[in-house]
Amino acid sequence: MQVTENGSEGGGVRTSNGERGFSIIEIIVVLVVIAIMVAIAVPGTIKQLQAYRLQNSAAVLAGKLDEARRGYEQALVASPDSALLLRELAAIERRDGQVEQARAHLERAATLDPADRATRLQIADIMEASGDIEGATRALDAAQAIERTPEVDARLAALRDRADLAKLPERYRRIPGQAAATRGDLAALLGVRLAALLHAAPARPSTLVTDVSGTWAAPWIAAVLRAGVMEAFPNHTFQPEAGIRRADLAAVVSRVLTLGAAIDPPRSGRWPKDQVTFSDLPATHPAFDAASRAVGTRVLDAGAAGAFEPTRPVTGAEAVEAVARLEKLTGSSGRDEKK
Repeated sequence: MQVTENGSEGGGVRTSNGERGFSIIEIIVVLVVIAIMVAIAVPGTIKQLQAYRLQNSAAVLAGKLDEARRGYEQALVASPDSALLLRELAAIERRDGQVEQARAHLERAATLDPADRATRLQIADIMEASGDIEGATRALDAAQAIERTPEVDARLAALRDRADLAKLPERYRRIPGQAAATRGDLAALLGVRLAALLHAAPARPSTLVTDVSGTWAAPWIAAVLRAGVMEAFPNHTFQPEAGIRRADLAAVVSRVLTLGAAIDPPRSGRWPKDQVTFSDLPATHPAFDAASRAVGTRVLDAGAAGAFEPTRPVTGAEAVEAVARLEKLTGSSGRDEKK
């Protein structure tokens, strides 16, 4: 091992074998020179990158995507670790239909700059467009961890709804397009969208039904029967494929509202309570109370000329809308229950 000794003739440093080394002053001078060179070079590099970006942006505006892409690739040769250049190149590639290349560049940009929120949002766009809901959700969660915004919160909620819907039976996903909703459809909508409310209902004696086992909506039929928002027929059948009329739906809506009011009285005090009359349903009609409550709380709409149309079949879209309004009124969410 060699050691150094001070006191050489030039005020420098000599090694044990007599060779002259660098003095402290010389080392400091070298470091200062390097710092000056870097200070000179960095602004030049930044200016060069800015020129590349301006040139490439002009090409994009002119619709010359190939030219812009080549320009960004050239800029990345000069600055391969620029997350900004990678993100802007990815935007061009997406416009040009080169989605996989764009995704690869965005993922590299995210690695280079973990605080780059815009990159996470672009990754989420690509994932969602390709049907990768789980990947899009992860990317949006990462963006929210950097900076939270209500817009992305709403987008995440919509994505999670889609993910939940994708796990449900095909028959459930077809409900909105049904010309006539069935009792099984309504039970499933209530069981999925109002799961928390149904779960909180006071326990009731189990109901014997003989025609539900093996049907696609069986778990949700059991839930609505247990909560008392739908009833079996006197012959112990549920008849899940039977259609529902407006009067039937109003009766179910009224039962759900009664349950919601019992569980959360302060919330029910804020519900709309419009006074309504119907041209085709007198106050003495057995369905009037439920119909007036359903319309008065704006869960159901009145028909043309103030008619309620109690015997008209309910479409799948109408059933979906009614349950969505009930969910909003009661504050119940099937997604909350599953978490």
